Amino acid sequence: MAINLTKALANLVTETIYVKKNPDKSYSKFDSFGPYYMCSNIQKTEGRLYSLPMISTDGTEFSALPQSPEDRKVSMRVYKFGADNRSCEKSDDLSVATSKAIFGIAQSGKKAPVVFLSGSTVANRPAYGIHLYDRDLKRTFFVGDRSKRVAADSFPGMTKDGRIVYGARWRDCESCVETLGYVITDFYQTEDAQNFKKQFPDLAKNFKQCITEEEVAKVEAEQSRLYGY
Repeated sequence: MAINLTKALANLVTETIYVKKNPDKSYSKFDSFGPYYMCSNIQKTEGRLYSLPMISTDGTEFSALPQSPEDRKVSMRVYKFGADNRSCEKSDDLSVATSKAIFGIAQSGKKAPVVFLSGSTVANRPAYGIHLYDRDLKRTFFVGDRSKRVAADSFPGMTKDGRIVYGARWRDCESCVETLGYVITDFYQTEDAQNFKKQFPDLAKNFKQCITEEEVAKVEAEQSRLYGY
């Protein structure tokens, strides 16, 4: 079963789609229910109109930007689907207007983080680029690389092992030719995460040293078996 989350003119709409696996390992739709208007139970506080909806990897949550919330705060938020797939419950507020907030996969019992493109202030300096919101710590981390003048120009994504991937432009030095490509970042080795570990060792006690080569190899092997490459 899958849930199709789309943006309507006045509300979010869901459609439950049932698919079957074919002998050639492809999938075909064989039934669906809906569409249904969502989140009417929180319309008083969150308003009716949302933008930039993104569903979580496990299908139980979604992120969206409410356009007319009661608190008048323009911020990306995370909502849980109700058991009926129509009601909603707000579970997180990122407290900043962002691009689409993309869900990662929950690691070791933690909540799934979200990554997005936005601006912030880090060490009293403005930072624009890719950020990660840790939903257990309720804190946003900047994951860009100022040393290489990285300018993100696409929505980010996350691999199963926790690496952050995004398209970008960068220069290795002031006079270097600009390079275009993809950046793969280990959150635990970013400057902001490292500084947080030094300043708040108790809060960061569950931070890993890094994403290991063995973890990456395991995920890549799983992808190879699943997708055949």
